[in-house]
Amino acid sequence: MQRIEEFLRRIGLRRRRQPVAPDPGLGIDAGTAEPITAEDQPPAQPARPAEPLRAADDLAAEMHGLVLLAIDDFASYEALFGDQAARGILHAIEERVLPALTAEAGFWNPGRGKLAISLPGADLDGIRMTARQLQRLVAQEGLATPAGRLFVTVSAGCAVADAEALPFLGPTAERALGDARRAGRGRCRIVPAARRDDAPDIGAAALRDLEAGRVTFAYQPVRRADQGGPSAFFECLARLPNEGAPPVEAVRFMSSLIEAGQAPVLDRLALERALLLMTVNPMARLSVNVSRQTMEDREWLGLLTGRSAVDLSLGDRLIVELTESDVLAVPAIAGGFLAAVRRCGVALALDRYGVAPMSAAELASFRVDIVKLAPELCHLIADAPGRHARLRERIALARAADLMVVATGIERADDSDWLREAGASHVQGRLIAAPDSAPDELSAPMAPRKLPARFSLYRG
Repeated sequence: MQRIEEFLRRIGLRRRRQPVAPDPGLGIDAGTAEPITAEDQPPAQPARPAEPLRAADDLAAEMHGLVLLAIDDFASYEALFGDQAARGILHAIEERVLPALTAEAGFWNPGRGKLAISLPGADLDGIRMTARQLQRLVAQEGLATPAGRLFVTVSAGCAVADAEALPFLGPTAERALGDARRAGRGRCRIVPAARRDDAPDIGAAALRDLEAGRVTFAYQPVRRADQGGPSAFFECLARLPNEGAPPVEAVRFMSSLIEAGQAPVLDRLALERALLLMTVNPMARLSVNVSRQTMEDREWLGLLTGRSAVDLSLGDRLIVELTESDVLAVPAIAGGFLAAVRRCGVALALDRYGVAPMSAAELASFRVDIVKLAPELCHLIADAPGRHARLRERIALARAADLMVVATGIERADDSDWLREAGASHVQGRLIAAPDSAPDELSAPMAPRKLPARFSLYRG
């Protein structure tokens, strides 16, 4: 109980005239902003006052909750409008959500584009309802910002903890926020904070499973935006076994593999599986993902080079995907790797395209064949007019370079229709099909047919 009271005092629940940083041992990063509390603010006069959010009184002495809100695509707002205007967006969100918080709630800025909200006495259901209501408050109407009226969404990561798990509250909320942002714009994830000896170590499990050969793969199709004809190709997605639960997706363990320097091992395994499947099924078209570390892995490139020398159809059937951020982060290394892969005759795809500013000259310099729009750009796009112009510009840039444009993370028909009208030729997401370990198109015997000319199947 004393530990929680000290925690609440340090993160700014009392009036402060000078910046006070929370105890680093509690796992909370206060950033550079002065902690803000409801009593520090002048009386707000919102046009439509929101009803204050209430915490669970019966748990007030035992539990504590933390909500981290992050402005979706904040880096792009900074790039488009400048740092000062981007901070103005954050301030507008603060003014929108502050009246909805009780006087007991703490409120501060832990970093770029982020807001942290401390909720004494919040249980799992209470903190979920709080986060969802705050997300609705932000998204329900445009925000008046220095850049004009903008429609902005926020992702939310939530955690609750008792006194013993309090030091892990911040890291747990950050992890939940990362999961939410990877799932798409405006998502919310909640995780109970656990003591270190109780917390499952996904990274360690991934390393053990990778060493033991227990990694499996699921395959998700990419199809024409009009959903006509066969799948253009399938993306190979790594999975870890998970007793009594769905397999663990790669986004949850890939960072641990990268930190351990083992990402190339997984990428080589993915390439081996893809090549084997293409041997068994001569009509299969697959894509494999490559991490930044793999760009310098001679074994991976040797495997591809050796196979392409004996299978001349590989160029029409294999696609290598690199993320836009990795290519931009190490352009010299990426350029050499792209050139080496290109000499093998296979296609190249730029994954998570559109997040970073990119000129037509930069895009052309990578000489890729396909761009895959980042899922957070596509999520709920039909209902986000504030994002339409920017996404149309990104699509037009790719179309002008005669690239195949794939919209990813598609879950709604309205979004698929809007993206098709905007110029996306293909779509990928659960609206089309969820990842499957044995999709019919890859498992069933396929009648031999003439292979199309290079990329003619891909282009819309």
